[in-house]
Amino acid sequence: MRSSRAASPLSSSGPDRRAILVSAFACSVLAPQSWAVAAQDASQSRPPAISPADSALSAAYDLLAAGELESARTALVLAVPLLAPEEATTAIQLAVLVERLPPTAAGRVASAELTARRGEWVAAVDVLTAASDSMPDPLRATLLAHAARVAERGGEDELARTIRDRLVRELPDQPATDEAALELARRIAAESEDEPEAIKILEELVTRRPNGVVAPAARAELERLRRGGGR
Repeated sequence: MRSSRAASPLSSSGPDRRAILVSAFACSVLAPQSWAVAAQDASQSRPPAISPADSALSAAYDLLAAGELESARTALVLAVPLLAPEEATTAIQLAVLVERLPPTAAGRVASAELTARRGEWVAAVDVLTAASDSMPDPLRATLLAHAARVAERGGEDELARTIRDRLVRELPDQPATDEAALELARRIAAESEDEPEAIKILEELVTRRPNGVVAPAARAELERLRRGGGR
């Protein structure tokens, strides 16, 4: 007689595990009505249903943990419409990094994000900063810029500022530093510590890369500070 107890789907590995996780994720996106059914079942002492957004992110992070980076990237992109704006921005940034970075660097980003998901924000930053030390300058700047974003998401504002200051001083010519420079200038100006320093950072940014992605925002911030908007 066959056992009535089925093996856990997540005990599979390789392509089977990937197919299971992606299929589960697709179901959460394409059949949201299933959550209404689950909510009704909760009255019968079943565990409460989780939201489609949480399910989508969990599927994506399960794929990251399994090292299935391409499938994780796809899951993150599909999750975006379900997420709140801040979470959607994070998912897009992570998907772009996983797609563009070489496997070793992408793996470090995935490891850091899994650590951050457990609430270990400083440890997640440490994963990225340690990995950056052995990378060429373009990748080093990309990992450090992401480390600053992770620190900020975790409420570690001073740590984020320290990393951005390091980027501006050590890697000013890298495209990934542009966003860090803009955010650093905004932070300095908001705290009214050294408005001339914020202006200097922005002036150097728009001079160095006048057609960069953040150049319009940097010019607008520079104009605001010159009018005394930082006070």
